[in-house]
Amino acid sequence: MLLVMYLHIRITPKSKKDSIEQTGELRYAVTVTEPAEDNRANERMCEVVARHFSVERKQVHIVNGHRSRSKLVEIRE
Repeated sequence: MLLVMYLHIRITPKSKKDSIEQTGELRYAVTVTEPAEDNRANERMCEVVARHFSVERKQVHIVNGHRSRSKLVEIRE
């Protein structure tokens, strides 16, 4: 059985450290050290989310907001 979870994420690139904090039901604030250039911040955010939810990186996908600080992220298990 395929389980899918959707998260609303507000990302802050170029931070001092990588972190994830729950701000509401299925809402998270993520900070990453990578800059918002060449998709680096998005990739790092997906890695941080995958580590937090104990899933592989390939199970985390950005559904909406590739060029925005507010993103809709899908996790498939």
